[in-house]
Amino acid sequence: MRILVYELLYAYKKGILKYIADTGVFVKDSLYSQVYTDENYESGKLILTDNENVLWFFTKHNITFVSRNQLTNDAKINIVPLKKESRSGILGYESITKLNKSEYLIGTTSGYIIFDIDNLRIKDFEVFISQVTNRTHNGAESLQEKDVIGDFTSENNTISIAYFTPEYFKLMKPEYQIQLGGDRTTWSPWSDNYTTTFENLSYGMYTFKVRSRIGNMMSSNTATYSFSIAKPWYISNIMIALYVLGVLLFSLMMHTLYRRYYKRQREKLILKNKRELKFAKVESEREIMKIKNERLEVEFKSKSKELAASTMNIIKKNELFSNIKEELNKIGAKETLKPVIKIIDSNLNQNNEWELFQEAFDNADIGFLKRVKALHPKLSPNDLKLCAYLRLNLSSKEIAQILNISPRSVEIKRYRLRKKLKLQHEDNLVNYLLEI
Repeated sequence: MRILVYELLYAYKKGILKYIADTGVFVKDSLYSQVYTDENYESGKLILTDNENVLWFFTKHNITFVSRNQLTNDAKINIVPLKKESRSGILGYESITKLNKSEYLIGTTSGYIIFDIDNLRIKDFEVFISQVTNRTHNGAESLQEKDVIGDFTSENNTISIAYFTPEYFKLMKPEYQIQLGGDRTTWSPWSDNYTTTFENLSYGMYTFKVRSRIGNMMSSNTATYSFSIAKPWYISNIMIALYVLGVLLFSLMMHTLYRRYYKRQREKLILKNKRELKFAKVESEREIMKIKNERLEVEFKSKSKELAASTMNIIKKNELFSNIKEELNKIGAKETLKPVIKIIDSNLNQNNEWELFQEAFDNADIGFLKRVKALHPKLSPNDLKLCAYLRLNLSSKEIAQILNISPRSVEIKRYRLRKKLKLQHEDNLVNYLLEI
């Protein structure tokens, strides 16, 4: 006698919940929930076949049934590798019917499928690479030896690879998963495509891997194909060496240009500093000359004052002697006073006073008498003496007292001097002498 055990179950993509009658709540069943995953979930439809404790689940990749041992009541998960594309059913309306001991029937949108679970066992199988094609930028294609490591240029960087599994199952197609080591290190999603193309690969070493599955059974091997893409010419070792050399040459050229530039700047700065030093030296010499001129001017004024004082002393002395002489001439007994008058005349006519005056004048007005003599060589010593007195801007009366002559005689001397100097009538004698 067969004992049927019934359970209240609720299926959704997070798992399968079982109703606990004692507590009145649903809890997640650990066994049944192994059937579903977020990726594999397709329908929450659960079917319990008639006259047996077998519970069927429908997922994207297969049909799963859970059977229990009639004696121990232990559950076992079994998988029928029929994908939803092969089943071609309507979501939520899945059905399954047992025909005999191992054959079952499921309905599809266009008919039905009969399968024998005893004949769905898949033996070990392998996956192989069938063809490797290389394509250039201009579209030209060439076949490559799949058992030889490929060596491609940077222009031939588009690779197409075909692969296959030499097994045939009426209700199941092989699925493939690929990986390109060196550039893409993760496995791709499962797909029934048996070719793949990698375009515009960068330079480097690559290892292509492919594995397959039929239902839930994986291939016993992983097929591989290794190849390399050469560096583009502009980043080849020779070009990198040329780039480095170019950078070095450019750096050397820039260093040379900067050095020349800073050398010129330094020379300009040195020249500018020299000019400034020269200008400062000229300014310093000019300042020194100005100080010397000021000192000479002070000395000249001092000596001029001394000369004027000396001249005034001579004038006063001669004036004194002249007054004494006049007073003596008014007194009678001239014979008795003759020696005295003779001494007075002798002092009035002494030349040593002129020599002292000339020395003082030359110190105060250096080179004047020589300049006048050079301009007018015909001038006599008396003419030079008159020029000196006139340069001191002395009046005719003062000159007459110095020379012990009358003012009229001084005017005559001045007239004769004008003629020797060849002055015009409108020319001023004193101004002319002051400008020499």
